[in-house]
Amino acid sequence: MQVRRRSNGQLVTLNTELGGGGEGKIYAVAEHASWVAKIYHHPTAEMGEKLAAMVAHPPEDPSAAEGHVSIAWPVDLLENRGKAIGFLMPKVSQVRPLHDFYNPKTRRDRTPFFNYLYLHRTARNLAAAVSSLHAGGYVIGDVNESNILVSQTALVTLVDTDSFQVRVGDRIYPCPVGKPEFTPPELQGKTLRHYQRMPEQDRFGLAVLIFQILMEGTHPFAGVYTGVGDPPSIEARIAAGHFPYGSRRVPYRPTPIAPDGRILYPELRRLFLQCFDTGYLDPSQRPDAQTWVQALEAAEQELVICQKNPHHRYNVRQTRCPWCDRTQLLGGRDPFPTKEDVDRFRTPPPQPLPRPPRVPIAVPVRSTVATFPPIHYQTLPNYSVGGFWSQVAQCKNDLLAGSVVLAAVLAGVVYWSARSASVSASRTSPAQPEVAAISTIPVATEPTLTAIAQLPGHGDLVRAIAVAPDNQSVATSSKDGTTKLWHLPTQKLNRSIDRAGVGFLAFSADGQQIVGSTKTAIHTWNVSSGELLDRSEIAFDRFPAISTRPHNSTLLVGRLEGQLVWWNATTGESVALPQVKGDRLIATSADGQILATADTAIEIWDAQTGKAIRTLEKDNSRKISAIAVSADGKWLASSTETEKGNLRLWEVETGNLLYEEPARFISAIAFSPDGKMLISGERDGSIGVWNLSGFE
Repeated sequence: MQVRRRSNGQLVTLNTELGGGGEGKIYAVAEHASWVAKIYHHPTAEMGEKLAAMVAHPPEDPSAAEGHVSIAWPVDLLENRGKAIGFLMPKVSQVRPLHDFYNPKTRRDRTPFFNYLYLHRTARNLAAAVSSLHAGGYVIGDVNESNILVSQTALVTLVDTDSFQVRVGDRIYPCPVGKPEFTPPELQGKTLRHYQRMPEQDRFGLAVLIFQILMEGTHPFAGVYTGVGDPPSIEARIAAGHFPYGSRRVPYRPTPIAPDGRILYPELRRLFLQCFDTGYLDPSQRPDAQTWVQALEAAEQELVICQKNPHHRYNVRQTRCPWCDRTQLLGGRDPFPTKEDVDRFRTPPPQPLPRPPRVPIAVPVRSTVATFPPIHYQTLPNYSVGGFWSQVAQCKNDLLAGSVVLAAVLAGVVYWSARSASVSASRTSPAQPEVAAISTIPVATEPTLTAIAQLPGHGDLVRAIAVAPDNQSVATSSKDGTTKLWHLPTQKLNRSIDRAGVGFLAFSADGQQIVGSTKTAIHTWNVSSGELLDRSEIAFDRFPAISTRPHNSTLLVGRLEGQLVWWNATTGESVALPQVKGDRLIATSADGQILATADTAIEIWDAQTGKAIRTLEKDNSRKISAIAVSADGKWLASSTETEKGNLRLWEVETGNLLYEEPARFISAIAFSPDGKMLISGERDGSIGVWNLSGFE
């Protein structure tokens, strides 16, 4: 079938049907792979007028800078014989319905490493998208879980936007439908097509969704009925304002299997009361979407890591981990299982979930939308560190039938680099140990690798990490397009630099500047101000590894026309290493003597002569996902792209494998300057800190 675009008269071909519903069908667009088309069964002139207004006045997409679509808005009308019959909209892939993430059993079956931090980020990104719509003068109307899609990095996309309420001058195109469980009290039982919706009514539905996201799928008006007769429906409870977690006496108490309301950050609890108690009598008092964004960001900052299970995140103000208590309540079923627990009970895995869409979060975290921490490469003063891509694991685990439990923790992992330490964190918490405290852990006599902390980072895969010479500052760069500067001892964010996504990073020798490289340019920023000081053009086939020398000269090593080349960006001098393979991953020691490359094998080279020294690992059935060389060139860390993942430590001189840690999905690794710490990063962006003992 061919139809015509209204904007330019171009014919587009719609041959592949992707889905459909009561209103129409969705088709792939042959000429534009990034778009899909919705064709109505019974198009009307009124719908055509509404869509034309939407195309002419799109809202600002809060995640556009990250390359993600958070609002699937119509981009053009489609016509047949001059009559509007449908529209084009962005194609969204690698996403699942929101219900799959807040429903405990579904989440555990399909995305068992989506933890409580990710749920906060999902709620935050949802609120950001709603805030953007309201700012544009639009009202969703039919707020419900089925119109919201979520990626594994907690990015959110609102769909079915053609049902939103649209105003054009004095004309209102209403939203004629609504799901009772998300409809505010004042509209319960009403014929919605006759009502002009207001933003405060969207705010009620938004609060319901945020409550469900953070309370393991529990509806805020669900509870055990303590009155006489049959329990009223959810709609009747909403209409009566009977919020079991509220301040007024109601004939309900929270369901025993539901999480304790005290797991919520205090400001979030206050906002729920403001929405469901105060807002019952005065809808204008319901918190707006931007207020939720700010509260969720604050709540995320105060999440800390359980000492018993690093996959448990809870508010720092609680005296004990509520998820450990919940594990006992559920007969040993951990709401946030470890990788080992998932593997122990897993059945044959389902089809692998799609890889997380680039960007973000949201978690991105830091424009209006947030995604999850990606992973970083870091190259420090005098070294370069390589680390690239790893797959997020998909595991399936059965859950206590019908119970409300969580699933997921995409193990956070941080990532350090050769001479300076690197840490990437999008959100950190006061209870996480400081570097000084971590580094005093006693050294074991036998080589060991111990996970110390897990931190969130950027909104997408972190490509690079660098640590300043004084170990006080950390720079991280991500696929979400930002470079962030952190204070390492407190793990607090000092500043974020937008449009600064690079493949490798290094601090200058004096720690005053940060240098980043892409395939086409070297960028230099001022650490104190974040100001871009310089941009120099280069041309490599891939992101070049980068390091800085004592006099702040910048040295890169990368693949150029299939050959590895050392290039001094300060002097312009270059030295080819014709014998060295130009593999995907590159890492060097701090003194520039040892060079490591990797693809399906890890090769060690003399960086000055280009002569091969030895091969550490070779397995053509799987690719190496990350490598790093310690500052002194003695040790090498690697990770492979296997379903279970691993983290390995090698002795460079002998080629001996010293240690292997299973159950990690690592895409970037780096050593601390003193060789006592290792930081790893996962493809989803989470980062973790490891203590190295017995490797002196």
